[in-house]
Amino acid sequence: MALSNCTSCGQVMLNSRSMFCGDCLEKYSSDIDKVKDYIKTHPRPSLMEAYQKTDIPIKTIQQFIKDGIISRLN
Repeated sequence: MALSNCTSCGQVMLNSRSMFCGDCLEKYSSDIDKVKDYIKTHPRPSLMEAYQKTDIPIKTIQQFIKDGIISRLN
């Protein structure tokens, strides 16, 4: 197998289906769950509100929206 770098932290890893190393993939999944859970209990929050309540960076939340992982916020 070939080596590649994690797109998040740059750590060297074996090529896999994921762009992320194991640690970053776990954090990425956790961040998705935090935002989804917040949206479930607070429908249609603003981007700023979601950021302030979850501590997930705005750029990350915007990427989740762009990738179709979560639906648009308010």
